[in-house]
Amino acid sequence: MTHLNKVRLVVLLILLLINWGLFVLFHDILSIDSYPIVIILTLVIDWSLLVILHDILTGKSFYKDVLNHLKIVRSSFDQLDSKWKSSKNKSEIIVSLTSIPDRIDLLELTLKSLLIQKRLPKKIVLNLPFKTHVSKKEYHIPVWLSKLNSVQINRIETDYGPASKFIPTLEAHPDDQQILVVDDDHLYPPTFIQDFEKASEKYPDYILTGSGWDVPEDLVDRDTTIAMNLLRIPPAPIKGSQIKKIKKTDIIQGYSGYLIKGRFFDLQTLKDFPEDQPILRLVDDIWISAHALVDKYTLPLRRFCFTTRKIRILSRSSSLASVNNRGKTRDEDRHNSIAIRYFKHKWTIGKTTKE
Repeated sequence: MTHLNKVRLVVLLILLLINWGLFVLFHDILSIDSYPIVIILTLVIDWSLLVILHDILTGKSFYKDVLNHLKIVRSSFDQLDSKWKSSKNKSEIIVSLTSIPDRIDLLELTLKSLLIQKRLPKKIVLNLPFKTHVSKKEYHIPVWLSKLNSVQINRIETDYGPASKFIPTLEAHPDDQQILVVDDDHLYPPTFIQDFEKASEKYPDYILTGSGWDVPEDLVDRDTTIAMNLLRIPPAPIKGSQIKKIKKTDIIQGYSGYLIKGRFFDLQTLKDFPEDQPILRLVDDIWISAHALVDKYTLPLRRFCFTTRKIRILSRSSSLASVNNRGKTRDEDRHNSIAIRYFKHKWTIGKTTKE
């Protein structure tokens, strides 16, 4: 059972208990004899409690995300692109991402969300190989995407796998350029770039991430329980929307965004994937975290990224979590577990030394 389904089950059980209590309250204590009224009142409170529990457990904001999604869907790419081109409200941050052939058509909502920002990006760089590294499948760029002024499509000769979202961009820009790395299957709230910009001004020598997790002492990645998430027991992720001050972390997470600079890495080493460990090419969060020359921190965020049911369903089979965990019956065999053991001397959170 996935973590999301576990959350749903616990929420359902909690609501069933609350339902019974509310039913008794309205019917007996308040002397409301009309069953339809009792049911309606119970459902209204149920919904409110469901939203509150959702926001607490996920670190997201249900109503704001729904409204943000509606605004993104209704927005015109032509208008957003034109506004970006003429705007003087651009930050110095370059947003960088990549995609795969099967998901390139899903980029529309993600890119729109990055153009509906309180502080617009300097530009958006989309790194796309000519062919994928494994399947040799070619990329076909949609016409609508090729017309955007705000998006620089960077065709790359080498496919670094998911690391293609940051390696070519680091190569092409000065060492002190702020690069905000994101995923292609999430939507980002309007305060996203602004939050990273302000945090980077305050902490210019740190890698900043929207969420991160600490490597557990046994060096094994595993699905986390609700209790682990509430108590923040590794490897439970810590989301920026759930903290009030920056928190040091082992592993930065790409889906929530992270801000890096070229001087934070030895670029040649970052590009050097070992041939005898092909799975390391697939675990980009661990790969970049292990190669960081500076400390990594999760920053407080006003809002957290989100996705839609449609994107989640369409990208499920090709998501890295699905690929990396497919067919694995033991947590020790997960790609993440293999990678954190490979880099076991890189992690400084938890134990002083991990042997």
